[in-house]
Amino acid sequence: NDSEHPLYPNYTMSDEKENRQRVALPTDVSPVHYDLKLVTNANDFKFSGDLTVELLVSEATDKIVFHSAEIEYVKVSVTQNDKLTQIDGSSVVLNAEEQTATIDVSLQKGKAVLHISYNGDINDKLAGFYRSKWTQDGVTKYIRTTQFEPTDARKALPCWDEPARKATFSLSITAPKNLTVVSNMPALSTVDVDGDLKCVHFDKTPIMSTYLLAWVIGEFESLEDHTSTGTLIRVFTVPGSVSKAKYALNVAVKVLPFYEKLFDIKYPLPKLDMIAIPDFSAAAMENWGLVTYREMAMFCEENSSGRFREFVTMCISHELAHQWFGNLVTMEWWSQLWLNEGFAQFIQFKAMEFLNPEWNVYEGFVGTDLERALTLDGLKNSHPIETEVFHPKEISEIFDSISYAKGCSVLRMCHEYLGAEVFMKGIRSYLNSALYSNAVTTDLWHHLDTVSGKNVSSFMSVYTLKMGYPIIHVTEVEQPSADDPLVIRLKQNRFFNAGKPTEEEDQIIWKVPILLAVSNESNYREYLMTERELSIELPSNTKWYKLNTKASGVFRVNYDTKGRHRIKAALKSKELMPIDRINIVSDLSAMAKAGYLSIADVLDIFQVFDSEDNQAVWALITQALLSFDAVISHAKCREQFNSFVENLYRNIYKRVGWNRRKTDTHQTHKLRGSILSILCSIEQSDVVSAAKDGYQSLIKDFDSDLVSKDTRLPVFKLIMKSAGKDDLNQMKKWIASASDPQDQTLLLISLGSAENPEILKEVLAYGTSDEIRDQDIIWIVAGFLTNPAASQIAFDWLKTNFVSLKEKYPAFSFLQRIVGVAQSFSTHEKANEVEQFFQDNEIAGMIRPMQRIVETIRLQADWVDRDSESTRNWLKAH
Repeated sequence: NDSEHPLYPNYTMSDEKENRQRVALPTDVSPVHYDLKLVTNANDFKFSGDLTVELLVSEATDKIVFHSAEIEYVKVSVTQNDKLTQIDGSSVVLNAEEQTATIDVSLQKGKAVLHISYNGDINDKLAGFYRSKWTQDGVTKYIRTTQFEPTDARKALPCWDEPARKATFSLSITAPKNLTVVSNMPALSTVDVDGDLKCVHFDKTPIMSTYLLAWVIGEFESLEDHTSTGTLIRVFTVPGSVSKAKYALNVAVKVLPFYEKLFDIKYPLPKLDMIAIPDFSAAAMENWGLVTYREMAMFCEENSSGRFREFVTMCISHELAHQWFGNLVTMEWWSQLWLNEGFAQFIQFKAMEFLNPEWNVYEGFVGTDLERALTLDGLKNSHPIETEVFHPKEISEIFDSISYAKGCSVLRMCHEYLGAEVFMKGIRSYLNSALYSNAVTTDLWHHLDTVSGKNVSSFMSVYTLKMGYPIIHVTEVEQPSADDPLVIRLKQNRFFNAGKPTEEEDQIIWKVPILLAVSNESNYREYLMTERELSIELPSNTKWYKLNTKASGVFRVNYDTKGRHRIKAALKSKELMPIDRINIVSDLSAMAKAGYLSIADVLDIFQVFDSEDNQAVWALITQALLSFDAVISHAKCREQFNSFVENLYRNIYKRVGWNRRKTDTHQTHKLRGSILSILCSIEQSDVVSAAKDGYQSLIKDFDSDLVSKDTRLPVFKLIMKSAGKDDLNQMKKWIASASDPQDQTLLLISLGSAENPEILKEVLAYGTSDEIRDQDIIWIVAGFLTNPAASQIAFDWLKTNFVSLKEKYPAFSFLQRIVGVAQSFSTHEKANEVEQFFQDNEIAGMIRPMQRIVETIRLQADWVDRDSESTRNWLKAH
């Protein structure tokens, strides 16, 4: 229900702007500089802090309010104009709901100093100041580390924990002598203190937001190198793993100077450290000068799969882009999160293209990021890129594919529309105008307007301020005679995954930049569609035309029957670029899901891909075919569908085969993984026997090259599908002993493929046990998402264990994914049951993800009702 806000039921959307206020700190007292002395020891998970904050009081006040959570106050004092006010720790007023602390003290306009000594715990919740454990020769050891974004700095130090309340930080940490201690800035000095402790003093940081402060204490090995422009880069891992971080170091050494040149702004800090933490909630975190990673996001070896090599390159490129976008220039408030994340995602592709042009990263982008953005934003429970965040609890809801992938896609559209040179000139101007400060979206449009001389804001702002995007319906007008021009009529409406919008839902007219490729023309045509309809004349002898060339626009295209026949012919004659073929596959499968076409229409066109050779095209065809699963099941035409798939993939399987070859490219490695995944899922006989042989050779030697990293997931999934107790135990044994976090991830994902109910129950129990790290539950859940045989068991597990899951896993990072196990149902009864369960168990920060799951189930159910019969008939006839 749109009219109620999930956390504040009394507000309606129309009242929101007037009635709801951001839950933000008063602005009469601001921090200028924090001086923090932390003391930790080896014996327990407690720490003490001694904090001095230099304040600026902008108007007289009788209190100081700042953020604070899970902190115990010992002594507090405030000094102004040589007057010292001491306050007992117990009289600090704490508000647990708002996570604030208030000190009653009279202050005049001017400077003041706040001094606080306090104690805290180093928790095991992967947020704030937390501990991560690892083992060496059977001995458990701990790393003490931080994760502050979005709002957990307040758990480690009392602070003004909002992105615009920037200040400088000086830090010193007392810790055991034998441990490495790192922070955002280089260490200035290390002094031995009594016993086995040392105190490390760090240089003062530039002006920055609290969420970017970081420190790590633990046993580490490191490697280092310098960039061509002289910046020191170091990588840290637990002992024994540092060779796995060599690749990450090499990437960073190349990417940092690339960004310095691209933005024309030197990297502002003296060094950049990258550190792999065994327990970590996200993939990585861009703390300024000290980027923290999950091991999986930083480790890459010679034999790593193509997909993982790309993932590691992407993570590093993304976090390093943040050193400018986010760290140097920060969003003013969380509602502008996309200025951090959409940009970092957009820029990461520029870095990846620079490093590895042969990877064709934009083809991958269209098949993954753009696809994710369009799929999520086609739901009625989406949100605009810029969405007001009133309460910190709501922030977690917007760390999603809208802020990241749609944000990135909209920037790419603007980049294509203005041209790379003009666009980057605007970006440099935007960055330079807000160095060490904060920005909002209108600042960005202003700089792009100025450099381009175009009204970028009027064109772009609808894409960021409104949710959704258009579908362009293309209709051919009957030609009076063969010599007359071919006229195509374009009409825009709002696109929903659920099909046609109501008139009320269809009020927006987007400005749609259209790149049009025409069969006999060497240059693309460019149009800006600003009305609901647009007619275009093409030469009378046009064989085919294709809208949204290079898939640069954020919209979908639906061709009429004639247009589809032309597209099919162009695909057959190989006249379209790979990126356009990917775009066609994407739009076709979306049209089937939304009911504009049937699955039969799509399969009819897919037949012409039997001689396709592009990895990203195959990856998306595979994804589309697997998405038809519920319809195929209900239509009871599994056998016919499997033989369609087997025929379609026959040529490409012959070409790439099962084993790695010397002549393989990076793309071939990725391609092999895609192809084998679907051939294993339909249990194609040759592939099944090769997978079983592969499994046996892994039992003999898990590090055997006979099963390359690209093909391991299909093997593990196939074995798990029919797994009994012994196979499950074998997988668990490998998970416990795997030295490569990528192998571990693939094994965990495969567990959810089982069909035996008892095995599935055991997998779920194992997923929440102490045998695996809390963070790895998301991989087990990911395995369940694609296994309809597991949906009821997983949902029962979710209902039974919901209270304990809620306590164990933070909503922000894990619980959102865990509730996803409910989304593979495909009947209206199940949608109602899941909806009821979610309504009875509302959680702040989870409302939208839960609504999306219910909507997704309903969409599946509608699709099954609509398409089962025609799909069965088509497959039987072909």
